[in-house]
Amino acid sequence: MPSDTIVYFLHHTEMSEFGGIKAKTVGKMLDQQLTVEGMFSIVLRTKVESGQYKFITQNSGNDTCKSPMEMFALEIDNDLKFVDTQIRDYYELGGAQQ
Repeated sequence: MPSDTIVYFLHHTEMSEFGGIKAKTVGKMLDQQLTVEGMFSIVLRTKVESGQYKFITQNSGNDTCKSPMEMFALEIDNDLKFVDTQIRDYYELGGAQQ
């Protein structure tokens, strides 16, 4: 793939046996061997409040959200185009591919 290609993975979430929110996987065997979110440098989670959809960008202590410092505010609009633009600007990848 070209170096300026960004791939987005979308997952459903689930509550772990310890009460944290994580990416839903095929089962405990995979969870014991791998933390899926650990394979990514940016993990966002959707939050719905009063009919408004937002992305959470940093870990609350109960989830696996993460993003580089100063890339996003702690909560942003659920807008993948905005996310793509911010990532491209942060890593100096140039404009979005058509």
